[in-house]
Amino acid sequence: LHDALPISNGRAEPLPPSETLVYEVRYGSLLAGRLTRTLHVDGSHYALHSELEPAGVASWIGDDRLVEHSQGRLVEGISEPREYRFDDDRKDRHYRYIFDPQLSLVQDNHPDPDIPMHAGLQDEVSVLQALRHALLHGATNFGAAVVNGAKGRAYQHHYEVAGSETVTVPAGEYAVLRVTRVTSRGKYRMTFWCAESLDFAPVRISRVDPKGREVTMHLAARNPPETR
Repeated sequence: LHDALPISNGRAEPLPPSETLVYEVRYGSLLAGRLTRTLHVDGSHYALHSELEPAGVASWIGDDRLVEHSQGRLVEGISEPREYRFDDDRKDRHYRYIFDPQLSLVQDNHPDPDIPMHAGLQDEVSVLQALRHALLHGATNFGAAVVNGAKGRAYQHHYEVAGSETVTVPAGEYAVLRVTRVTSRGKYRMTFWCAESLDFAPVRISRVDPKGREVTMHLAARNPPETR
């Protein structure tokens, strides 16, 4: 299920032991939310926490949050999820996924059947760390099966480096790789602008739905600051 190219001359340093990324979420020109993603690494184990909260115009109509949490092992720097939680207050969906390699299943409380487990299976939070790891190693293509928390199914994701450029976001100006994503679900087109100076963390993310409506996320702050 992986189609990353062989490791080339990329920078093979590990990701930072802790990191917080804060994004402004915009619908067109309007501020609609704030996304905070936190990574903690303790030896061979990781924990990733993602929390989307309303801001700007969206905060006028509610304070519902979308929270995702992934934890598991790091094997040669690559995330192997063992637990993934998905909590969507607005739609009252609360699911917990347990990755059990012995049973070759992802067990969950989603109404759909359990998900068959494959080598390299990721969740919606850990897959971005896996992408960063691939970019750090010089890959220009990367693929993985990914558990979708809302749907309770695994979809194939394929990422491809489409070019390099410079972008400006609230956190500053960055030289980036532009990475496109397509999935077997086929609902959204996504693009990630990943900054080498931030270990290829995305500084801008674009999501376009089938009707052409775009939501963008712009990095507003990072702790720690640039790694190089």
